[in-house]
Amino acid sequence: MSYQELSNAEKEVVDTMPYFFEKIVVDGQEIVSPNAFAQFIFEDYINTTIKVSTEVKELINKNKQYKNFIHNQLMELLKKVKLYFNNYREYQGLKGELQHNENWGINKPYIYKDPSRGGKFIFRCAYDFDNINSILLIYKIWLNHEQYEEECEKIVKGEKIIDMDKNKLVEIDIEEW
Repeated sequence: MSYQELSNAEKEVVDTMPYFFEKIVVDGQEIVSPNAFAQFIFEDYINTTIKVSTEVKELINKNKQYKNFIHNQLMELLKKVKLYFNNYREYQGLKGELQHNENWGINKPYIYKDPSRGGKFIFRCAYDFDNINSILLIYKIWLNHEQYEEECEKIVKGEKIIDMDKNKLVEIDIEEW
């Protein structure tokens, strides 16, 4: 597909995630196509519904820096969730990241703990995954470690709950990003 014919949103995806795409010049025209890794990742994404709380949707839309970071983190979460829930025995090493809630003594929702270190933001999110219907439910996202720990301590003490009412979640689409 010609890069020039892409929408602004599509160009942003190509430009912010160059590791998913291959660009070549043919007859003076820049052509872009997803590489094998992107096809694998996006296949899961396309076949999965993602629903988020209004709080999460507001955070995503807060500014471009948050949006790109959260998008990349959700893509990583989705990839890991699909692997783990489809084949627990082979991917049990992901349990610590995908079910960090157990470290807090919290049963549900699951808490995903991004393993990366040293970035501007941390990424933690309270989520659930419906493997049968392929629906990823995102209830809460934390980008600040102190706030994350403070709120988890309150959850453990029964002073705070995370609303897990699936009817309050809204579907998001990668095309909107």
